[in-house]
Amino acid sequence: MSTEVDEIIFGFGRRFREERLRLGFTQGQLAAPLVTTERTIISYEKGSTPPKLDKLILFYGIGADIGYVITGRRSIASDGGAVLHEPESRPYTPAARVAEEIFSLPLTDSDAEMLLTFAKRLANDDLSQTSR
Repeated sequence: MSTEVDEIIFGFGRRFREERLRLGFTQGQLAAPLVTTERTIISYEKGSTPPKLDKLILFYGIGADIGYVITGRRSIASDGGAVLHEPESRPYTPAARVAEEIFSLPLTDSDAEMLLTFAKRLANDDLSQTSR
């Protein structure tokens, strides 16, 4: 296995952390928009658990350079600067408020997961109502 491939595979957690820090989030703060737990963010950064595609999409939605996180290479503009996108602007929905509240409470992991499932269902309801 080449050194470049090793870096891509084993540097994922480090690059995930770099992007979180570049965006100005703590591990706990990043958990809410990714609809997960702080413990899960920590496991992503340690490289012990890779995030699923839906989490990477949410991370991209708040401004992360996912290409860099996955490959270790930033997109380069013609002027040499990194091409980074702006976070998507989404309405602040009841589901987003619920997710933020979940992470502000001292909950067990199982209670947090149950409430996150509820928040996801609420988010799906919000999306179906806005598309009508």
